[in-house]
Amino acid sequence: MKNVKLLFFPVLIVLGLFITSCEETDFLPNENSDPRDEFIGKWNCSESELKSAEDFTVTIQKDPDNSSQVLLKNFALLGHDKYPYGLITGDKITLPEQEAGNMTIKDATGEMVGDDKIEWEYTLFDGADEKNYTATYTRIE
Repeated sequence: MKNVKLLFFPVLIVLGLFITSCEETDFLPNENSDPRDEFIGKWNCSESELKSAEDFTVTIQKDPDNSSQVLLKNFALLGHDKYPYGLITGDKITLPEQEAGNMTIKDATGEMVGDDKIEWEYTLFDGADEKNYTATYTRIE
């Protein structure tokens, strides 16, 4: 009987270690999810220095030619025929320096705030002047 008790405690300890070392997998991200998905949609832009009298709309869509990029239609009111690209990292979107029409986009970063808002900071250079902007995108669709 004494041998059974001696064997019982080590087995109980080993079982306890297995039970406590298990991890829940419900909170793990879906390996098939696309990090771009939360940014995709139509957004109302309210910009710090409006180039027009009213807010304007920007559409963010997946780049069909590059699975790590998004395209921003009408970013900074540059036109619906201009598609600067951005890269998604977590809750941030970054536009590398690039030409869009007659402007150079510099230092453009946006951060998702909640599910329906992106806070932006960016610089535009028209060849003569450089202007800094802040903007808030609010999801429309």
